[in-house]
Amino acid sequence: MEEMIETDVGEAVAMPPQEPEAAQEPADGGSLLEMLSSDSRVAHFIVDVMHGVSADEACMRYFPMPAVNTDSLVKEAEERGYVRGRNEVIKQQMDQPQVWQMPQTEQATASPQPEILAHLRRSVWD
Repeated sequence: MEEMIETDVGEAVAMPPQEPEAAQEPADGGSLLEMLSSDSRVAHFIVDVMHGVSADEACMRYFPMPAVNTDSLVKEAEERGYVRGRNEVIKQQMDQPQVWQMPQTEQATASPQPEILAHLRRSVWD
């Protein structure tokens, strides 16, 4: 049986009956029924939104956000940055040779051969 739907122009258009769409599971694997059974606040939120309460107001009513103390978070971040910077400076100072130590060159550490064999003269027989 065809259904008659009125368009915005005012003419009725015959529409073929549509098949009901299969319910699709959400990507995270949970269903609405599981959410409703795990937390009753979800059902109250949905009812409030259906009765005309704004979604933001209903969300704040049933899922309040904890107050965040930004001053303490900023202070903690500054302290961590200070300690990290201080540790980096100390590491750089410790990597530098001290007064009584000989500075190590990359050439000396790169060649495992002893210095005595580095400058051999060619002999007459070579």
